[in-house]
Amino acid sequence: ASEEKWLVKNVQLEMQGDWTKWLGLMARDVSWNKLLYQQGEYLLKFQLNATTETCATPANLRRWGAVNTGTCRLCQTRVATLAHILNLCPVALKQSRFTWRHDSVLLEIQYLLRPFVSLQSALVKQKGPVKAMPLPALKSSFVKAGQAPKAKSKPAPPASVFLQASDWQLRFDLHYDEKGAKAQTRFPDEIVVSPLCPDIVIWSKTLRMVIFIELTVPWEENIDKAQLRKDERYRSLELLCEQDKWQVRRFEIEVGARGYVAPSFARAWTALGLPPKLRKDLRRNCSDKALLCSYVIYLARFNVLWEPRPPLTPKRAELSLKQ
Repeated sequence: ASEEKWLVKNVQLEMQGDWTKWLGLMARDVSWNKLLYQQGEYLLKFQLNATTETCATPANLRRWGAVNTGTCRLCQTRVATLAHILNLCPVALKQSRFTWRHDSVLLEIQYLLRPFVSLQSALVKQKGPVKAMPLPALKSSFVKAGQAPKAKSKPAPPASVFLQASDWQLRFDLHYDEKGAKAQTRFPDEIVVSPLCPDIVIWSKTLRMVIFIELTVPWEENIDKAQLRKDERYRSLELLCEQDKWQVRRFEIEVGARGYVAPSFARAWTALGLPPKLRKDLRRNCSDKALLCSYVIYLARFNVLWEPRPPLTPKRAELSLKQ
């Protein structure tokens, strides 16, 4: 009862209660060990204030009577709420601030996924491929009259799809030139010719299977909209591949700008058969990187200039926290 009263009170607040609308997202790791020893004081403060939307944004400063205007310093036209600063400002978008955060999260996935797929391919070369598990027969769900239903056993985790072939190739949309400017990544021509290219493309010519993984780092309240938008964007590419006899598996995954992870993230890696430890590491690392990059973007909210830069590696992330 006390928890329900607390929830109702927070929902009734105009802004601070907005986070209660996305309680279904996978919570960030806020264990005491991490709060005390792994997450710096300033990043922790930003995490808490960003969740309740009480950061010192121009919009909040105006609301609190500290300034006369809450206009965004970059675009000069819109109210600079935290959502605007982290996800909506057209100038920040054009300067690739949001792309930099997106690709920093994508780089975390590449660091963990590429070695895992290579290891799986090596196992296939050594022991042979694992056949895909067929769906259970429908009749097994029925119980004859007079018989007691069998105790349900916990279903076995799906075998890694990467154990079905040894020729998996991966392509990440993470091409940058020497100056830190992003270059265009082409979709593999050996599959189909298309101007579209998802963030991650994984394919096996032996299986004639291609996997699309599209990452989005949206404002948490807009995760559902982001998923629908990406679903529509790559549907035509999926159909084009299927017309050329490719089996397509497509996933849209979302990591919120404040580090909260959508359920689609875990579903994708589970469906592909990644082990629990790797899924946990992926979620934690991507969550941390999204939050850190959003903090950097927030700190630069009054800086009109933003130089091109490559995605943050873990070492660069530590340096950014110290500065």
